[in-house]
Amino acid sequence: MLRLFQEFLRKIWYNEKYRASPVCSIILAENEGENREFF
Repeated sequence: MLRLFQEFLRKIWYNEKYRASPVCSIILAENEGENREFF
């Protein structure tokens, strides 16, 4: 599960189209708050 999540973030990080999307911004913003739970 963690590996899938990391691959998902990696795809977003290297894809500017996804990185610029508002949905991605929300996901990344939530991740910064919940980072300790996943990593």
